[in-house]
Amino acid sequence: MKFEVLNKVNARVGISQSEKLLQALLKGFKTHNRVKRALKDDSVVRVVFVGAREAKKLNRQFRAKHYVPDVLSFEAGAGGGLGDIVLCYPRVKADALKHGLSFSKQRDYLIIHGFLHLLGYDHQNLKDERRMMGIQDRLFERLSFKKRS
Repeated sequence: MKFEVLNKVNARVGISQSEKLLQALLKGFKTHNRVKRALKDDSVVRVVFVGAREAKKLNRQFRAKHYVPDVLSFEAGAGGGLGDIVLCYPRVKADALKHGLSFSKQRDYLIIHGFLHLLGYDHQNLKDERRMMGIQDRLFERLSFKKRS
């Protein structure tokens, strides 16, 4: 499995830290069926940092939503792999300030959120939301103990 972190914004986003987090997530979920299939392939998991305009365009195009999202997840097609996690850099930065977190902590939280979507978790109803957010919060506590830039 390969990791790619693409930076489409002119900012420091923490590429190596994002790759390390992806590695830890894959290791933690190595028995999950989607991860097992992806590990067998020579597939790629991508995290892509984009600006607000591109994030809004993707959200409108693929979800018919007309706002700037913080994170979007796109499952891989029939070719295998897990898919792509798209983070809107301006939203990550603004939300970090709003929640009193560093950029790196907010980035990590949203990468975990996007990764869980790639595994099939969602928050369309209250029961699923509680389950997903519980897993997300536990992973965040466990995996973000180190200082990340």
